Amino acid sequence: MDLLRLDKYSPLPWEKKADGRYWMHVTLGQKDIPLTYLFPDKSGITQKRVEVVTEEGLFNDSVKSVAGLPILLAHPKSRRFNLNRDGLKVGHLLGTIGREDGKLIAEAIIDDYRAVEIIDRLLAEGKTPEASSGYFLKELREREDGIFEQIREEYNHVAAPLLPGQGRGGQNLTLRFDTGDAVVEPLYFLFNNDSEKKEERNVSDLIVKIDEKDQRILKDVADDVKDAITALQSRIDTLTKDLEGAEGKIGELEKENDTLQGRLDAADTTTNTDEDIETQVQARFDAWNEVIPVVGSDKLEIDSKLTPSQIKAAAIALIDPKLNLDDKSDSYIDGLWEGIKDRGSQRKTDRFLTQTKQRTDGVSTIRSKVVANYEGAYRRSRRNASN
Repeated sequence: MDLLRLDKYSPLPWEKKADGRYWMHVTLGQKDIPLTYLFPDKSGITQKRVEVVTEEGLFNDSVKSVAGLPILLAHPKSRRFNLNRDGLKVGHLLGTIGREDGKLIAEAIIDDYRAVEIIDRLLAEGKTPEASSGYFLKELREREDGIFEQIREEYNHVAAPLLPGQGRGGQNLTLRFDTGDAVVEPLYFLFNNDSEKKEERNVSDLIVKIDEKDQRILKDVADDVKDAITALQSRIDTLTKDLEGAEGKIGELEKENDTLQGRLDAADTTTNTDEDIETQVQARFDAWNEVIPVVGSDKLEIDSKLTPSQIKAAAIALIDPKLNLDDKSDSYIDGLWEGIKDRGSQRKTDRFLTQTKQRTDGVSTIRSKVVANYEGAYRRSRRNASN
């Protein structure tokens, strides 16, 4: 049976090099830390799922993929490292991997100024930078208590340094700046077997070197504080997932906007000339001149955006509401209108053009304003055309 060796750290060294780089360690995972995920079910309703990684899921073949992983400022949207096309790379993991009290730890170098500035600021504030591993699962098992267990298969990248509260797993997954012993003599893990040849030491202290002095950041946290941290981290995980969902929606809207912009750009390449526009306007005007004398202006809602066929369809609907004109072609509607308007249209036209209204104060009658407006516009258009 194959054996996997996770080298010891004695002690866990760290150093800020003379050229500004950081040499340190990254916590890649810890067993039994609850991770909350939100996802939509088949009905589109958001559901919550809690996952943990067990010793079997953390310490297995997946650790072979750790050496040389890129360290990024944030997880890529594609969830995969794509040869730094996103410009997020700030360092990389080295080949030394260790285990400490249920934690998987890897040696790292961070050499990008952006990440160095974040680490400098956090350490000066007495805070610990966090990390979040990007990995793919081999299996996800649901337990009787409804919690899912992760079996990890391959690591892809590490997001770090993250501000406190931003890392998946919170303060449990950090950049390490320890100076004390962390792991005892070489540990060996049997694949597909929980037995081990050595036992780990429990390291409860977190030591950070600030201004060349070792400062104790964390030691033997009380249970109520741990519960509060766990509750806070659960809330952070939920908000992080909501943010990821919002970013996904923004991506969809941006894609839709790009599609609409493409259509707009295509439309701009075929602009109408003044002559084309004048022809279209005249066709609409002529259509209104046809239908108003037949059906009357009081029943029609005049809309300048309607096409000639739509104008005629509106008039036909007033004359014979039972006719279904849905999905009918423009030529069909034009032909139908010619047949309908011939049924006594001359009589209706004469009556309409001589129509008057008696004012209540006894003053002489006036012609329909609609007719007068259209006749005036029609005459002006003809004069302009002749000039």
